[in-house]
Amino acid sequence: MRLPQELIEDIIDCLSDDRQMLETCSLVAATWLARSRHHLFNRISLNGKRIRQWCTAIRPGPDGVSYLVRALTLQQAQGHRWLGTKFLDTIPDHFSSFRHVENLSITWLDLSDFKPGSLAHHFAYHGPSLRSLRLSYLSADYSELMTLLQLFPNLEDLLIHTPDLCDDNFPLRVSRTVPLFHGFLNLLSFDSTSSPFISHLASLDLQFSSISAFHCDFSSGFPLTTLLEASSSSLRLLELEYITF
Repeated sequence: MRLPQELIEDIIDCLSDDRQMLETCSLVAATWLARSRHHLFNRISLNGKRIRQWCTAIRPGPDGVSYLVRALTLQQAQGHRWLGTKFLDTIPDHFSSFRHVENLSITWLDLSDFKPGSLAHHFAYHGPSLRSLRLSYLSADYSELMTLLQLFPNLEDLLIHTPDLCDDNFPLRVSRTVPLFHGFLNLLSFDSTSSPFISHLASLDLQFSSISAFHCDFSSGFPLTTLLEASSSSLRLLELEYITF
């Protein structure tokens, strides 16, 4: 007896959190494989060692499972960075195959590891699909950061955690006729070290429905008021943690 494909997919969907069962389902029959892969590769996390293993084992391009990835975490450690022009130039077909990623999280990203122009070359493929970007322990100057963010015009959620931002190129002017995003960000999360960058965002034609701030000293001129005024018509949720006024 052959089960209807809709029932097969419902069964596999119920097992979406059980990786071992999903791997078993993928071996049952060809009709079970596609849906099992959909869940197995929906969310992946890669460090320097794992991405090399991935590139060795996984075929790039539309026939490979990289196209199934929707949430991608790229892990680096302080003093052990691998994400940059030098490495990505060796795996261009593999990295560009993650072109359906909607949620991207990167730790210890240093934009000085990218040669001029290479950010667009390597990250432009993610631009149309990306909705959420989380940058933890970022090191960049403002020009580099804005160059990166401009690659993701459909971004809705942006989190920058304890960035180390150099102020040599601040303030950076962005044309109002070519907005950084499509005028709306759903969630903005930041801490006190983001102050100059948040000031710049507040000066743009952006609105937020949710703002989360933590470890901020608003008595020192942190631009909360400006940010709230800019989002007054859209803001629905404001979260403040460990705040000094």
